[in-house]
This record gives sequence, structure tokens and C-alpha cells, in this order.
Amino acid sequence: MADPVMLEILRHRLDAVTEDMARVMERTALSTFIKETADFAVGIVAVNGELISYPWHRGAPSLLGGNLRSTLALCRDPHPGDIYITNDPYLGGPICSHLTDLQVLRPIFHDGELLCWAYSNLHAADIGGAVPSSIWVKATEIYQEGLRLRPLKIFKGDVVNEDLRDVLADNSRTAVTNWGDIQALCSAVRVCEARLGRLIERYGHRVLADSIDGILDYAGKRAEDVIAQIPDGAYEFSDYLESDLHSDVPIRIKVRMTVTGSRMHLDYTGTDPQLQSPLNLASGGEVHPYLCLAVLALLVSLDPEIPKSSAIFRPVGVTAPEGSLVNASYPAAVGLRYATAMRIADAVFGCLAEAMPGRMPAGTSGMISPVVASVPSGESGHRHIQVVEPLIGGGAGRAGADGLDGVDGAAGGYLRNTPVEIVELEVPVVVRRYCLDRDTAAAGRFRGGSAVVLEFEALRSGTVVLARALERFELRPWGVAGGGPGNRGTCQVRRRDGAVEDVGKIDQLRLEPGESVIIRSPSGGGYGPPALRSDAAIAADLDNELISEEFARRHYGVLGRAEDGSLVRDQAPPAGEPELIVYGAEREALERRWPPQVQDRFHRRIVLLPLLVRDAARHHVYRIWTERYGDGGTAGAVPDEWIDEVWDAVVGHLRVG
Repeated sequence: MADPVMLEILRHRLDAVTEDMARVMERTALSTFIKETADFAVGIVAVNGELISYPWHRGAPSLLGGNLRSTLALCRDPHPGDIYITNDPYLGGPICSHLTDLQVLRPIFHDGELLCWAYSNLHAADIGGAVPSSIWVKATEIYQEGLRLRPLKIFKGDVVNEDLRDVLADNSRTAVTNWGDIQALCSAVRVCEARLGRLIERYGHRVLADSIDGILDYAGKRAEDVIAQIPDGAYEFSDYLESDLHSDVPIRIKVRMTVTGSRMHLDYTGTDPQLQSPLNLASGGEVHPYLCLAVLALLVSLDPEIPKSSAIFRPVGVTAPEGSLVNASYPAAVGLRYATAMRIADAVFGCLAEAMPGRMPAGTSGMISPVVASVPSGESGHRHIQVVEPLIGGGAGRAGADGLDGVDGAAGGYLRNTPVEIVELEVPVVVRRYCLDRDTAAAGRFRGGSAVVLEFEALRSGTVVLARALERFELRPWGVAGGGPGNRGTCQVRRRDGAVEDVGKIDQLRLEPGESVIIRSPSGGGYGPPALRSDAAIAADLDNELISEEFARRHYGVLGRAEDGSLVRDQAPPAGEPELIVYGAEREALERRWPPQVQDRFHRRIVLLPLLVRDAARHHVYRIWTERYGDGGTAGAVPDEWIDEVWDAVVGHLRVG
């Protein structure tokens, strides 16, 4: 058994190694989205696939928790100096979640014994496929999303595989940028090997090797201690993606969280089937980090010093039915999987809000959209592709504190703003606005965080804007404990004559020189009754121009200011216990025409159908039900004959098809 003092020393030493790896990524990557926005990950991986150490202050914390055992099993014949590259979510395991995630792995040996693996991952600018940046909102299968790579050696004995490098270059619109970023990935894992060599020189190989299991066990025990703080019981919650990007049919994510002592189980039975859409998550039915984002947030919030190791998910179990949105089967498209991951997180947060009232925040803004500009470059037909900004909405209000303005810390706060000067240097656009959006902070005793508005103007003909994963444009983030729901997002185009046109969620938006796109993010929900918000907090929001006088009057009952500057309010404190979850009128209307109990009954029938027809059946069920019975008159028990009648019509459609 490892000495506890030495274990703690080596744990922090390994954390320092991963921080060094992250610095190398920042300093050597070529693409702006990596060196400025920091959409990357690095780590040290045990031979069983668990992450031993992972940086917390740089890069993407959302991948912590992934196990790479399925990836390592496909890394054939490892030798010193080899580096493998892969991006296949169906073969690469939980950390490869879509094709633009390039990850590399380097085996680290000492005296012929495999000690561990060094790992690095980043979001590539383009990996081929139907559209610039590869992530197409209309994709129906993974073949449309770019080049797939099973684990292959990009370096063999530190000699580059020229054939594989050529394949990568020939299948990307950004070949030069991609190769620069791949070199950064490889530099990071080489740095890891060098740093671990120094630790072996100082402490000895056997001491370091023996400490790995101790660190993993310790991380799992710390996680058990946090989960034990949740009251035992079963908690259930549902949330929705607003559409599948091909139709207006909403998509339900349903989770049942069961806590027993220091163990937690997340059961996603009842979640809609996989889609003919890139919103699918290829989790493999494992304890995938994207099924557990809310659990990760809980663990590191209640125990900030918990080891940054995937072993913190050892006390967590998952049921993710095969062929569902959260465990899609090959070859389903997966490019927009993170939009689904954020809604999964909201659903689990809803369970935690029921389990731990008074401790959990409201609904997050629920959206991260890397807004991409694709602009013709020269006369060769090539295009320059650049993420203008990763657009993130406001954070959720919480007990004792307002939501963060313009930052959703629960699932995407790690992404940094790209400096406007860098954007305008890299791509021919002019950023007209990038700021907090007034009057978007959800009302509450502790308000939600303000949304963000981004407006930029095209300077070159043929400019195409892609804004993937736009969500919460219809269904607001929910409030908690009487707090108001958040604001919805919008997308508009400002024409050259100044006219502004609402275009909704976009696929590929073409702009002519002088035209601008204006995208407003959603904002997080509020916490607690607005009537209980302090005068000082309201006055500060007014003085900082986060809210207008009209907003203050409508939501907080502010009539004006007295001569001494104090607020004059006309709003009575709430009577009785406030509502735990405040969904907003839009979700309430959805569930009147498409009741949850009706969804459950049809779901049980749909999942018995062959996989390839389930999505079509879901569309038919929704359309026929809402046409016949979606008038809000189904608040009580729904007769069996209604269900049978609609189902018979659906089966008839499927047979005709």
C-alpha cells in the first residue's frame, strides 16, 4: 500500500505535469479556437483507461470522467516513440465524441514496462464533410460529418507517418491549420513523457507505478463522500431539445436519479430514440462524461480539492438504452452531441434540485454555439474558416448569488472569449457588438445571468455563417424556488438598408458585404421570488444598465426613486411556498398539447419497433396526436382508445412508407 504522504505528493506532481501539457497546447497550437478559446484537453491515463490526472485551470473540464479502455484496446503493438491518433466516436470511446475531436495517445514505458499513456485532445477547425467546419445541422449519418480515423500511428518510433499525414491533409479544408494543431497535440504528450521521466529519476519507477492505483482509489472514495450528502431516494426529471433540426418535433430527455448511500445511478429510460439528426450522443452505454456533466459539477463544487481523475465516477452507474438519443447506434450523426449533453445536464440538475432543495441552481442558459465564419480566400476556391466567438448564455441564479453574466459555468464556462482584434485579423469581418444584452437577466431574489449579443458584419462576398447548436430559442431555461425563467435566444440579419429580419435557427447563412448577423444567447433562470430581491441589488443592476426602469417596474415593482435615492416599490412578498421549478409558459403549453404521460405510453410502443423506423414513428405520433388531441384538453386520464387510434394511424403510415 502506498504511503499516504507520498501519494499526496505524487498526486500534485502529476497535476503539475498535466498543467505543463496544457500550457504547451496553448502556446503551440495554430488555430485560434485552441490557442485563444482553449477548446482542448490533456491528461495522464492509466493502463486500465482511467484518467489519473487532468488539468482544471486550462482546457475543457467536461471530458473529465471518460474512460479510454476501448480506445487503448485498438492501439495495436505500442512501442516507445509511437503516437496514435483517432477521432471515431464509435471506436474511440467516450472521449471521442464527434469527428472534429482529434485525440492522440502516446504509450510511456520504463525499462520495457508500460507505465501509463499520455493523452491530448482538441477541436479541429475542419475534418472534411458536407460543410465548412464539418458540423452540419442537417446531417443524418456520420459519413456526412468528415473523415473517420480508428486509432492509427501518426508517429512510429518518433518518425512521422507521411501516408497518414497526407490522408488527413487531403480530407480537410484547413490542412495547414490541422497539421499545426496535431503537432501541438504531439508536443503535449512528449512533454508528459519527459516530465514523468524526471519523476521516475527522483522517486523511482516502482513508487510512481504503485501510486497510480492509490490515486484512483482515493478519488473514488472522495466522490463517495460527496454523493453520501444527497438524501437517499429516487428523483425524476425531464427536459427538452426544441427540435431535431429537420422538423418542429420536440425531443425529450428523461432521467431517473437513484441515490443509495454513497452510490448514484442515472437511468435514461424514457428518453426519445436516436434521431436522423446530429444531436445524437454515442455513449456506448458507458458512464460517459456527457451523461454526467451535472454530477461532475456537483462533485467539484462540494469538494473543490477532489482529485481530477475519472475515478470520481466510480460510484456512478448509468442506464442508457441502446438506440436512444443518449446511446446512439452506428452510423448515426453525432456532430451536435454537446447540445444534447447540456440538456442532459439540465435534466440531472433538475433531479438534484428536487433532492437538495435550497442548494441547487436554476436551469442554465443551456447553449454553447461556436459561431463560425467561412470566407473565400483568394482566387483558388479555398475558404478561410474561423470561429468568431463561442456564444454562451448567462449562468443560473443560485441560493445566495446571482447567475454569472454571459457565462454558463455549469457546462461551458471554460471556453474563453476570442479577442475581437484577433477575429478581425484572422477573417474579413467587423464585430459591431459583443456585449451583455440588457433586460435579459431572469428575475429572482438572485437573478439569472445576463445573455450575450454578438453582431458582426461581412466584408467579403460569399461569406457564410454557421451557428451550430442554437438552443433555448423556444423553451426558456427554468427558474427555481419561485425565480423567473430565463430569456430565449434569437438570430437576426441586418440588411444593408438597415432592415432587421428574424431568421431563427440557422444552418448556413449567406451574407453579402455590408450585411450583419445578430445572435442573442439565452440567459439562465432566476432563483427565489423576485419580490424578495434586495433594493441594493436592483439599484446596482439599474446603475450598471443591465436592466431598464421598465424591466424593474414590471418584474420587481419599482415605481421610481425617493429623494434620498432609495427605491420605491409596490410588490407584496409571496404568500405560501414558492413553486420549486418555474418552467415558463412555453413549456407549459408544450406539455398541454403533448402531455408527459402520453409521451410515456407511446414511447413504450415505439421502442419495440425496429431501430430504423423509430424516429419516423415518433414524428408521426407527435403530428397525429397534436392534430387530433393537442388542444390542451388532456389534463386528466387519457382514454386507451385515443392511444390505440393514433397508434393504428402511425402503423398505417409506416406500412405505406
